[in-house]
Amino acid sequence: MHVFLRAQDYEIWKVMSNGPYTLLEDEGKWMEDNIKKSKINFSAMNIIQCAIHPDEYSCVSMRSSANEMWDKLKLIYEGTLEVKETKANILVHEYEMFKMSPVETISDMFARLSNITNGLKALGKNYTSSEIVTARSFESGLTSCECGAHDQCGVIEPCSWPLCLAWALWALALSPFSPQVFW
Repeated sequence: MHVFLRAQDYEIWKVMSNGPYTLLEDEGKWMEDNIKKSKINFSAMNIIQCAIHPDEYSCVSMRSSANEMWDKLKLIYEGTLEVKETKANILVHEYEMFKMSPVETISDMFARLSNITNGLKALGKNYTSSEIVTARSFESGLTSCECGAHDQCGVIEPCSWPLCLAWALWALALSPFSPQVFW
């Protein structure tokens, strides 16, 4: 929604996130600038009303500004600060305990990891490349490879799992949110 609103008009996003412009109460005395500012707020409110489900509409329709509508929607979807912290703690735990299951494909594993990291990012926890995912995450049989693609890491034993560990780590590295993997 952020991208959509900014693409429509950056002023709309500012009104949505920061609150409406202060205007004179008597509309009859409004000058062109006040009319423009009022139109931005009403445009933002219109975008929200058109974008949400009818169930949410009843929760926000009586709000007097786009900012009030936006804050109410954030509360509905994200919850209170305590709820956000709990969600973040659960996702951090899932991230720290992340393991590839033996029956999981690389694509499935990558999708699951992306869901976790995207959820953390949405809640304000960004993992950087300096944060570590250890090889412990791949202990279930992913200990060595014979493909020769990762000679620099010193793995010389044949693969004990059908998929190449180097390939799995390469797939993880493609994610813009994935942490750097260290041995």
